[in-house]
Amino acid sequence: MEHLKINGYIVKVDKRKTKELYKELPLVSEKAHCGCPECSYYARAIMQTTPNIKQFFDQLGIDPRKEAEVWRAAKNEDGTYYYVADYHFMGEIQDVVNWIGSK
Repeated sequence: MEHLKINGYIVKVDKRKTKELYKELPLVSEKAHCGCPECSYYARAIMQTTPNIKQFFDQLGIDPRKEAEVWRAAKNEDGTYYYVADYHFMGEIQDVVNWIGSK
């Protein structure tokens, strides 16, 4: 397992197992997952994100087009949309109870 430091926390990641998990999943834009217009847009748009966000997904072994859940939450004033997405990875976040409870 790789040890990453993210926001001051140690994240243990099994990148190989995570990639294996995602390899079998359908794209969120496919009917086998959802396939609605919002999910299809997200699957295309997430690939145009910043290099830092792409690096974040890569270091965890996550294919950002294959999330567990995605939904369009709100429209921004500039006409763009705010999306919420859940992702999974194989590993653990040390001190997760403190992380969740911290402000």
